[in-house]
Amino acid sequence: MYRSRELATVLNDSGARVLVCLESLHRDVAAGVLGDTDVTAVVTTSELDYRARDDQRVFAGVERIDGEGAHDMAVLIERHPRPGTSRRHLRTGRHRVPHLHSGTTGPPKGAMNTHGNVVFNSQAYRQWCRLGPDDVVLGVAPLFHITG
Repeated sequence: MYRSRELATVLNDSGARVLVCLESLHRDVAAGVLGDTDVTAVVTTSELDYRARDDQRVFAGVERIDGEGAHDMAVLIERHPRPGTSRRHLRTGRHRVPHLHSGTTGPPKGAMNTHGNVVFNSQAYRQWCRLGPDDVVLGVAPLFHITG
């Protein structure tokens, strides 16, 4: 939901080299500002990739948009199967995850989440969805969202 100016600020401040976004946002917002950033790769996705197969009503009229020069996330996931996992022990109080929010009270800016915050959110989600050790989740929230 960033506007072009906000997106450009976040991309430039963060030094991001990859942008993941909806196809429609790539076309309508990002494409116009990417040339002025360090972004070298764009991965696009569509809400159609994640819909329930039997729920046609919600997505009636939604069509795929070819993101010129962008990689399609569904294709990338299909080409690169899930690697093995490893367990790492990180201290929960350490700052591990920066997130950039839209700056509702001013310009976009960064904030830090601790590893413990991210683990708690992940654990709550895992329990709520009743996920097991063999389940895989691609959890995507807007970058300005509290858990983004």
